[in-house]
Amino acid sequence: MDDKDRIIKEILDIEWELFTNLNNVGGRANCQDNKNEFLITRSSQWENLSRNVCYSYLKDLHNARISNTNPLFEKYAYMMEYTHKDEFDKIKMYLPEEDERKNKVISKIEEIVMNWEKEFHSKYPKISKFVRQIDIDDVAPARAYLIGEHKSYSYTTNLIYLEYIKTLDFNLVEKIYSDIIAKKGLKDLDTLEGSL
Repeated sequence: MDDKDRIIKEILDIEWELFTNLNNVGGRANCQDNKNEFLITRSSQWENLSRNVCYSYLKDLHNARISNTNPLFEKYAYMMEYTHKDEFDKIKMYLPEEDERKNKVISKIEEIVMNWEKEFHSKYPKISKFVRQIDIDDVAPARAYLIGEHKSYSYTTNLIYLEYIKTLDFNLVEKIYSDIIAKKGLKDLDTLEGSL
């Protein structure tokens, strides 16, 4: 196991602990008991990012432990600002103060990643019916999830993430989905699209 693999393993261990112990307004969600699905999805994300991104995020997780905060709670809370505004208003006092510097970086990340999302949905319309949607106006789940995720990262992690994705000459969203289905034993995205 190399250094990046060790970093990812530690990230996944911490994230699962935080995720499975989240308290939800509507009670415990089924996905909080599905560790295998969680690990497939999250490992596919981290494995496709640079060691520097992963290491910076791991430091975020360690800092969260020190400050007794839960970045996964923050992620889903920030998503609710777009999907369940009334519920968000009840919990927003538990979130860190808005960081305008970070928000500007996230906007640049959003522009790049949402273009990849659109390309993926256009290329794989059948698969896209089973993933986070992008065509439900401004509160589309893919966009809400992206913003929620990145607001839970530190400014530094977002900056490193932005610099990394600017170097890519492929669609990162497609690559992550491709890895997810491979880990589930399916051949590839084109085969899956053709079978639906």
